[in-house]
Amino acid sequence: MGLAASSAAIGDYMNTADVTQLDGVHLTSIYLANVIGSITTTGSLVAFAKLDERMDSTPLKLEKRDQINMGLGAVTLGCGVGLMGAPAFGTGMAMLGTSFAGAGALGYHMTRSIGGADMPVVITVLNSYSGWALCAEGEFHSVSARLVTEECEALCEIARHVFIHC
Repeated sequence: MGLAASSAAIGDYMNTADVTQLDGVHLTSIYLANVIGSITTTGSLVAFAKLDERMDSTPLKLEKRDQINMGLGAVTLGCGVGLMGAPAFGTGMAMLGTSFAGAGALGYHMTRSIGGADMPVVITVLNSYSGWALCAEGEFHSVSARLVTEECEALCEIARHVFIHC
């Protein structure tokens, strides 16, 4: 779901005839869906790997983990500030790409730093964030309520399977 939100956001930006004419609300929607989608994609993959015992479930305890998170957050936010200036297409794509990578690394690192026993809760929270990102994109683009409902039902089904298998 997270990758779908990021893809839809970047696709929306790429399909705009003149990106310098996008208003702040539209740019904010694109940026947030991209960032939230990236965080939830990598975070969900780590959570799945821990639950499926493909990855060690002990928390990653890097000495400067808070500074790493702050640095990744600063890069991601900086890209958002740059994007809000409605730059030319190439600069905007660079901002979206960098924020996607920074947010993905942040999602990986934050989830990797949580113990395996908490992964069902982590997956539920991440799926919720993905749903919010897709719903925001859908509402902004006037996507029918049926599609939004179907996406929410899919998230509920994923969460149900996670809890049954834990």
